[in-house]
Amino acid sequence: MLQIENIQVHYGAAPALWDISLQINAGELVSVIGPNGAGKTTLIHAVMGLSPLKSGRIIWEGEV
Repeated sequence: MLQIENIQVHYGAAPALWDISLQINAGELVSVIGPNGAGKTTLIHAVMGLSPLKSGRIIWEGEV
């Protein structure tokens, strides 16, 4: 299970994501869609640990 709780990611002083929360349970398929600049890649980078979180937390299989 992947659980994202109120994450915020900034690039310098500019907020890229703010207050994003979602939960994906085992066996579910999820797609993130939106226009260019909506934060899709930033969300994936945050989940992978490539973009540091300003706040919030990401829980994978029960581990933060």
